[in-house]
Amino acid sequence: MRQPNSRAVLLSLAFGITLALSSAAVIEAQNQLLTDTTVMNFGPTNSSAPPMSPPLHVVVPDEVSIVKGETVTFMVNGGGHGVAIYPVSNHTTRADIIAGLCTTGPGCGGPASQLPYLVKDHKGDVIVDIEADPVAPGPTHPPIFDYSPGRVLGAIGGIPGPFLNGATGLATPPAQGVRFQYKFEKTGRFLVICMNRVHSISDHMFGFVNVVGGPK
Repeated sequence: MRQPNSRAVLLSLAFGITLALSSAAVIEAQNQLLTDTTVMNFGPTNSSAPPMSPPLHVVVPDEVSIVKGETVTFMVNGGGHGVAIYPVSNHTTRADIIAGLCTTGPGCGGPASQLPYLVKDHKGDVIVDIEADPVAPGPTHPPIFDYSPGRVLGAIGGIPGPFLNGATGLATPPAQGVRFQYKFEKTGRFLVICMNRVHSISDHMFGFVNVVGGPK
């Protein structure tokens, strides 16, 4: 029986150790990345709720404050989310945003989420103009809104298409575990809202980031 080449065995072992060390380094770097930034979770980190259900359609925490130049990491802990960020007036409240969404309670999902909605801030300025949805919601094709004016970030994670204007959605990577980051270079108050129409319109899945000036 032919004995394995000792050099080949050593090289194989060395390669395996290198891969293990590389994986460990990546995990450590990712963990350090989260440690060094403020984290907002799209969906709670621990929940017994069924996947794609209203209890998961929350931003936790729903408001954070950071210093200009700092970064926020958005962790996607549920399915079918998209992260959109818009600047709003400093005194904008949750009530101001909800006034432009479906406000008839949990029953406003389904057909009501396909209607047009106009979201305004405390000053009355239009922040998001959500047009009527041409694609009916479904369990495997959650449609999104894609309003770009004023938006500083629009990121979609794991939402299969089709979407508005016939655009093809992203089937990969999976929504669970996707991370988006944004470095806030300007002071002010920012609306962070899920781009999934049902999540935002029906379940009011949004939060705020307050950015204050750093040391002079």
